[in-house]
Amino acid sequence: MGGAHRKPISAIEKRQRRIQQQQARQQARGSEKRGASPFLSVSETRLIRDLRSMKVITPATLAMRYEIMISTARRVLRDLERRGVVQRVSGNARLPVYTIAASA
Repeated sequence: MGGAHRKPISAIEKRQRRIQQQQARQQARGSEKRGASPFLSVSETRLIRDLRSMKVITPATLAMRYEIMISTARRVLRDLERRGVVQRVSGNARLPVYTIAASA
């Protein structure tokens, strides 16, 4: 007999408060100064200026120059490629090679 048990009102209220707190945190985060990428704290103009001085750009060179992890450098380069700042010219899945795009 019986049916599905419903959650108590206190549990529902807790969930609503938690959701509101998460939304408030996300809004506070959204007002922060944005760099070249959400993964890198350098301004976009400085990053592009630095990249123009390089013949080829790899995740390893970006990681060494800005002291970030290689996985973060890969994400930054993929993001810049999507936006048309850099262009992938060679490489495989493990080692992509980029150059600055002509329009950047």
